[in-house]
Amino acid sequence: MGEIIHEALLIYNLPLTLMLGLSVAYWISVCFGMLDVGSFDADVELGADAAADLDVDIDAHGDIGGGVMMALARFVNIHEVPLMVVLSFQFVFMWMIGLISNHYLNPGESILVACGLLIANLFVSALLTRIITAPLKPLMRGLKKEWDDAGPIIGNTGVAKTAEINESFGQLEVVRQGAPTLCNARVPEGAEPVARGETALVIDYNTETQTCIVKRLEGDQLEI
Repeated sequence: MGEIIHEALLIYNLPLTLMLGLSVAYWISVCFGMLDVGSFDADVELGADAAADLDVDIDAHGDIGGGVMMALARFVNIHEVPLMVVLSFQFVFMWMIGLISNHYLNPGESILVACGLLIANLFVSALLTRIITAPLKPLMRGLKKEWDDAGPIIGNTGVAKTAEINESFGQLEVVRQGAPTLCNARVPEGAEPVARGETALVIDYNTETQTCIVKRLEGDQLEI
């Protein structure tokens, strides 16, 4: 255990240790309802339309950097699997590979050697992340299809499942076609948060972020 702690706190492994720590903190927050799994997905939508638009932009402007980033993102399945799930696996693999490779291949604790190992680590961990997240893609597609087939969401009521639903995070359980559906939810700017267990009405739906806009219900209030 002492050797692991020593390796984890070395200057070239410390950033990997911090990234792993942030990932663990995120999942603890999810477990306690302070964040939801899709909290950071809004800015990384990489569907087919986005890919096509980017390809056109690359052809027109020669933006190779954007194409490389898109390719890397698609390689690790960010376009189909929630961002934080992908990043969590990536951080775990990078941390493990970093500690093992530096322990055996960099006994002199050279920063230059560590940088070379880090480059190899990035590619190997990306490959492992791609492999381990691949089985999740059909599940994510199935969940999306189930959501789309369940009918309109606006006008339905649901129960807050996270500690609260506010302007930046939250989840709502809505019953549609007899089956409960868990969806990301937010309240409008300046609106009162919805506490866990309280009932909320879906007043709008953001198709870009796939997020329900809700307001807290008081008594028999059902106005949209």
